[in-house]
Amino acid sequence: MGVPNCLCYISTNRGRCLARNSKRYDQGHIMIESETRQADWRRANPIKYDAHLAVQRALKAGQLERQSCEVCGSDAVDAHHDQYEKPLQVRWLCRRHHTRLHHYGEDMFPVKSLGLDSEN
Repeated sequence: MGVPNCLCYISTNRGRCLARNSKRYDQGHIMIESETRQADWRRANPIKYDAHLAVQRALKAGQLERQSCEVCGSDAVDAHHDQYEKPLQVRWLCRRHHTRLHHYGEDMFPVKSLGLDSEN
């Protein structure tokens, strides 16, 4: 995986930094200067961002199929990662239940779809 917001990753994905007059990233990559909240989040959470990108690529390639919300069955869903180290192992939750899960904690909706809950 490349480094998010690095011009070498965005432009060529070949490891050549193409930016000029930009600040250096701590791993030697040159980062795009940006003041957006989204760009700040990507820089602060590179593992999470890489997991999000992996899901997007897998959906586009047909390696991962979007499912309905595991709580209410809604078709408008987000991919939720319980473990970012396993980027393609996701739970499909509608925005309402995804937000509640992050607000109230992982035990609010036990993992059902992966067969990891205590009943199985």
